[in-house]
Amino acid sequence: MERKLSIIICLIFFSCGEIDGNHGDNARVMVWQFVKDNLRDPGSADFGLCEMTKTSDNGWETDCYVDAKNGFGGTERLYFYCKVRLVKESAWELEKLTFK
Repeated sequence: MERKLSIIICLIFFSCGEIDGNHGDNARVMVWQFVKDNLRDPGSADFGLCEMTKTSDNGWETDCYVDAKNGFGGTERLYFYCKVRLVKESAWELEKLTFK
């Protein structure tokens, strides 16, 4: 339920932006949200500088990392690869998320 609510909130937030503009920043925020949805403590997430690379007209990908609390309360650095795609206006689809 929390994941669906998070995605809906992001979609509402970005629906107010430009449709034909540069979607790299929006893609980054969606990547962060998809990654947070897979963390034990999403509120502790601290992302590195995630450089977004455009893969197609509507696709974006990144190799990045996030520092987040693990199940023992310690901070762990997790490296990941993520690819997202803009499917229409402000609706984003997760194509691939791999933690390394």
